Amino acid sequence: MFTVLPKHKIVLYFITVMIMASCGVNNNLTQTLANPKGVTKLTMRNNGIKVLPPGVVKLKELKELYLFNTELDSLPYNIGELINLEKLVVSSNKLTSIPASIGNLKKLKVLSLKNNHITALPSEIGNLTELKELDLQNNDLTILPLSICNLTKLVFLNLHDNMIKELPNDIGNMKLLRFFTIGKNNLTELPDAIGNMSALVELNVAFCGPLVNLPSTLNRCRNLEFIYIDNTIIVPYGITRGNPRLRIVNKSFSEM
Repeated sequence: MFTVLPKHKIVLYFITVMIMASCGVNNNLTQTLANPKGVTKLTMRNNGIKVLPPGVVKLKELKELYLFNTELDSLPYNIGELINLEKLVVSSNKLTSIPASIGNLKKLKVLSLKNNHITALPSEIGNLTELKELDLQNNDLTILPLSICNLTKLVFLNLHDNMIKELPNDIGNMKLLRFFTIGKNNLTELPDAIGNMSALVELNVAFCGPLVNLPSTLNRCRNLEFIYIDNTIIVPYGITRGNPRLRIVNKSFSEM
């Protein structure tokens, strides 16, 4: 049985799919960007583009933008004009920085910048107060802006495999955070404020830095089910007291 779609839905579906299928064909992409009305999703992957076509920021109805495995080394300075964007995934590219205008994407709920070469984040990232997922895995970050603590609706935060030396003391403001990965960094300590993350379910600190102590305040995280550590992490006595579900998993051997 075939379902007959209303005419306006057929047009919208065709426009969206045509963009996704033609990203490697400059002529078709140019023609499509010239008629941006109704486009809500754009995917570009596995091509050699180094600069995002200027017309992309004119897609004012765009809600999802995916840029996978290209040669992009920067995002346009006016990326913040995509004010209806809810999901931005720019992974496995060559980015080294993020424009400050990203802070204008007030509706953004998912931001993935993993597998790039980003060395710093703009303080404006703290303006993304609707953000629920932030993935910065495998970059070159050494420090986080204090404003990142404004992201109080975050549920998922992945900082794995960077060179971060310290976490902001107010990181505990993220009281809705459930999954927090900070492994493979250069930390020397973890702030006591992590104990304020009352919704935390999984914490991965394996290889987060040499001889790091887990803060005893983690015993306040009653929803915590897994803490992933390595042989150098010092676990305080009694951290599992009062939380029979909590498991401490040593990843030293699985990572060898």
